[in-house]
Amino acid sequence: MGTRGSFHEEAASKYFNQDETEFVECGTFNESCLQAANNLCDYTVLAIENSIAGSILPNYSLVSKYNLKIQGEINVPIQLHLITKKNSLMNEIECIQSHPMALRQCENFLLTKKHLRIIEGNDTANCAKELAQSAKTDMAVIASRRAAEIFSLNIAQENVHSSELNYTRFWVLAKGGLKTETANKSTISFETAHQPGSLAQILNVFGKKLVSLSRIQSVPIHNKEGEFKFYCDLEWVDYIEYRKALLTVAKNCKNLELLGEYTKDETQLIIEKNENRNKRESSIA
Repeated sequence: MGTRGSFHEEAASKYFNQDETEFVECGTFNESCLQAANNLCDYTVLAIENSIAGSILPNYSLVSKYNLKIQGEINVPIQLHLITKKNSLMNEIECIQSHPMALRQCENFLLTKKHLRIIEGNDTANCAKELAQSAKTDMAVIASRRAAEIFSLNIAQENVHSSELNYTRFWVLAKGGLKTETANKSTISFETAHQPGSLAQILNVFGKKLVSLSRIQSVPIHNKEGEFKFYCDLEWVDYIEYRKALLTVAKNCKNLELLGEYTKDETQLIIEKNENRNKRESSIA
């Protein structure tokens, strides 16, 4: 999703060999998944969560809607900058535009700009592109350094995101089957009975089989008020024990779906070490 200079393009470029891959720009997340579902592309790269702004809930549903499978993941460090036209002056800026998730990642900075109008756009790089093509000098956008370079714009203020530890996790999706050769991580979805303790019963199964639950996300079920679908990221050492856990869970939930078995991005390990180090330093201070 997005144009040249978007973080989706950066994620795709890191995961695939740029010299052997053709990248197709898409205007929305839905269009991106539809391309793969209709065999118009081999893979689609989809942002699923950000360390500051949280999960992109609609994207979980898109994976199931188009029957796509997770082939891999990649974590991309995100640096966001305030970008203007080269002939703009900061005291002339009246509004700031960017993708809603990018705006959420910059809330602390935006609190200092309450006098400016905030506009939600459909993609950080596309916002930069539209600014470059317009005659506006009273608008700024929040986007990447590469977007500023591509569209010959000026970085008025660097690193306006709220935390230095800012990254987005992307899924690499395709219509193909599950990849299990080097897999040590998976994502599943399921529904539980609408009664107390039903979710805890399922999670206990993973604990007994020594399967780590690295993330759980609930998403409201359309037309079922008060009911949710749960998405879980699982990690394991013993693949057989992990598969046994899935068989047991399948008997105690509804609509269990295996969305993909894949290799955990090693970038995540570095991020987790930095997070733990920061926590230790904060506790010492």
